[in-house]
Amino acid sequence: GNAGIALAMTSLKLVVLPGCVYVACRLLGLSPEWTAAMVLTSSVPTGVNAWLLANHFGVGHALASSTITMTTALGVFTVSFWAWLLG
Repeated sequence: GNAGIALAMTSLKLVVLPGCVYVACRLLGLSPEWTAAMVLTSSVPTGVNAWLLANHFGVGHALASSTITMTTALGVFTVSFWAWLLG
């Protein structure tokens, strides 16, 4: 029931966030090495901390687990894309 929201969160995490980090690095004039490190770090899949926070506060367990699963499955492709784009 939360696949649409999880897919939106996944696209924000794997595409939009690294894109914003890339633009910020370019605007700040960081070296290509620092830019690559920051973009690749921001493009990794969502970790278990999202689920731990959902569990701690008692809300969003299904959304957190769906987002973790989707970002892990799709992260193989998006991290490879960002690595290729950065050279």
